[in-house]
Amino acid sequence: MGYKLLSTGDKIEFHDIVSAGEKEAGVIPKVYVSQVFDFLDNGNLNVAMPISKGQLIPLSKGRRFNAFFYTSRGIYQCKCQIMDRAKIDNIYSMEIALQTELQKYQRRQYFRLEKTIPVQYAELSEEDYLSILETHHFPDSLRDISIFHDANSMDISGGGMRFVGKYRIETGKKVLVIFEVVEKGTNKIFRLPATVIKSFTVQGRSNIFEHRIEFENITREYRELLIRYIFEEERKKRRLDIV
Repeated sequence: MGYKLLSTGDKIEFHDIVSAGEKEAGVIPKVYVSQVFDFLDNGNLNVAMPISKGQLIPLSKGRRFNAFFYTSRGIYQCKCQIMDRAKIDNIYSMEIALQTELQKYQRRQYFRLEKTIPVQYAELSEEDYLSILETHHFPDSLRDISIFHDANSMDISGGGMRFVGKYRIETGKKVLVIFEVVEKGTNKIFRLPATVIKSFTVQGRSNIFEHRIEFENITREYRELLIRYIFEEERKKRRLDIV
């Protein structure tokens, strides 16, 4: 099953499995955060029982999920099932079986628009990230503007963004990004949680970092709005090039 790709301590996200019809209706799967504890002799994994808002989330035996593993080699995904649960020395864990081969996570490709847009971002705790996914509201901790950093986008798509800022962000971290676009003469403000796919120093600029992020929990309405904006901006650029 490709266990050599995984290491103890790797972060895991368990996503509820939703049907194609549910996706079309805008249903967003719940996400539970865990990590790899150990590799079992029977080929299964021992992993942490998820915690949200300081409370244990006792996922039931037999449940199936889409699992995403954040490894040193990138993000891998597969389907898994909870086989058993345990409590040892006051630590709650689960035994999971990987039911499909680990595959490198291939993100949906969207047209990318090269565009400089002012961006504000703040790193999210796992608790705040899960709260946003579960409630679709932003916790009070994100009302403090002092935790946000200024940045500028390099390009943007319906699925994510590249932007540059003064601070490195750890790969796999969750962030909240805020930016504004003008679509059909109306200002639209986006406040989106996102996953940092990669963060590195810009060549020749030791104090500037490039971040590549993938939007999370974006509704179909807002994704379509963003895609319309991107294609309209691209049409404007082409008209200018022709002139």
